[in-house]
Amino acid sequence: MKFSVIIPVYNGWEYLREGVDSVLAQTGADFEILLVDDGSTDGKSGALCDTLAREHPECIRVLHKPNGGAGDARNAALPLAQGDYVLFLDSDDSYTPEAFAVLAAALDETQADVCYFGLRMTGDNDGAVFTDDLPLHTPLTLQETPALLLNRPSACIAAWRRTLFTDTDIRFRARGWGEDLCMTRKMLTAAQSVVILPDVLYLYRQHEGSVTKRALDANAEIMDAIDDVLTWYQARGLFEQYENELGKLCVDNVLYDASVRILKVQSAHPLLPQLLDFTAARFPDYRHNPYLKGYPARKRLVLSLLGKKQYRAVHLLFAAGN
Repeated sequence: MKFSVIIPVYNGWEYLREGVDSVLAQTGADFEILLVDDGSTDGKSGALCDTLAREHPECIRVLHKPNGGAGDARNAALPLAQGDYVLFLDSDDSYTPEAFAVLAAALDETQADVCYFGLRMTGDNDGAVFTDDLPLHTPLTLQETPALLLNRPSACIAAWRRTLFTDTDIRFRARGWGEDLCMTRKMLTAAQSVVILPDVLYLYRQHEGSVTKRALDANAEIMDAIDDVLTWYQARGLFEQYENELGKLCVDNVLYDASVRILKVQSAHPLLPQLLDFTAARFPDYRHNPYLKGYPARKRLVLSLLGKKQYRAVHLLFAAGN
């Protein structure tokens, strides 16, 4: 079995070697590394990509391209991939030492098209662990398990059978927040089997430069991403089948997450009512979505306040740390 590890690089030279080394140290499976220098401007990152390729010509290739964003960089590398499965690694992240051995064993056993695994935060939230609350080690399909639409949307926490990309036109959004959400939510419809592993194999470095800490105005991009997903499902006659899951996806990513990111910083922003209007326009009965009954009391309270546009109350709730 062979893994193709695609690493977009944009001015991320400080951590790049650490991430590449975490791949080079893997055992249990063959691999190749595709470094995509996405128009780096720091004078170091592109050069480091070339240095790493010279040091390891047997397994590292480099593609230099104009800047287009992480999604565009991944799309550019996909036609070059030769592995059985594709992995996506951000340039400031890394893998645990046993990652490829665990993945190869699980994929040999299950022959899954997609295999999800756990993530541990390093840096600002060092030690926090995230896994999916779905049946483990069991082949799943979206049709039988619609809740797959609600698992973590990062492309980096799964191995993807390469033919999923060669046999479909599903790709990442070139630019904008939510490029992972768009690709992964669509690709679940193409996958014949999805397996969830409890093993923590990915180390995500959160720091001041992380995408998760972007400017408040960038929260508007998540609306474009959700619209992209909704339009895709509608065009294929799948919207009604997965309406509850898509509705929760919208509530979580647009109304709750984007609003809270803003309100943790300030109590007023012109984007806040737009987030509510967007959600209500696409899912007029979102308050009655059955998934919302399973929310913790605190989250239900915040959503109720957001629905009444009581933004200052939400701001004070988070400011107080309650």
